Amino acid sequence: MPPELKNRIVVNENSYNSKKPVVTKSRPEQKYWSFSFKYFREIEYFGVGDKNASWFISVLDKLKDMCNYDIDSFLANATIKQASRYHKINWEQKNIPLAREDFNWIDKSIIQNDDEFPFVQFQISKSLGRVVGFWYESIFYIVILDPMHNIQPAKSYNYAVDKTKIADNDYTSLLMDIDKIRRISCNHDCNIYKELCLIPTKMNTSNFYYFSLEDDYYAEFTEKIKDKSITELIELGIASL
Repeated sequence: MPPELKNRIVVNENSYNSKKPVVTKSRPEQKYWSFSFKYFREIEYFGVGDKNASWFISVLDKLKDMCNYDIDSFLANATIKQASRYHKINWEQKNIPLAREDFNWIDKSIIQNDDEFPFVQFQISKSLGRVVGFWYESIFYIVILDPMHNIQPAKSYNYAVDKTKIADNDYTSLLMDIDKIRRISCNHDCNIYKELCLIPTKMNTSNFYYFSLEDDYYAEFTEKIKDKSITELIELGIASL
């Protein structure tokens, strides 16, 4: 509730001629749904790279609709929860493609405490998938989107788990473009200029990993890499294992 509405000044017939207006307190502040994407990530079986604009609009519309619910009232209403397909994630579900421990980018204090921070889901719609996350205080933290209903494989679909496509953002796509150009040998048929003209391609779908190094390691890394690309260096490292 907006702060300006917490204490409303009401002037009625009895108070109209009074020197002081009658002040009435509003009802206790309600806590409505709100969302955070702090821990959101795309992972295998939970990518959204092949979803069109209407699907994303459906997700946003659903989040907007959920924001109209008072949290306590929603959680106390079994009918509304059932209509929203709201329930805890069953980590023992047959064919479930991941475990709670796989969410290793989330704080350990949360992941290792299923009692206080259980993962739950609610539907975008019956056919468009689910939103998965957990509550922290009065904020719902979205961790994955589940367009293919993979988080709880259904018996009616023979517990099938369907592959999804992870979407590349512009930043990772640009880094991949640069790495590709670094691997080109500049000879008489050099086509680096042609490749540079195509940046950003925004069409890379290859596997991509991003990492950071402390200053000392970075200096050593740049010395050893020299004319090799990061991809070539990693490939050499893997081959030597």
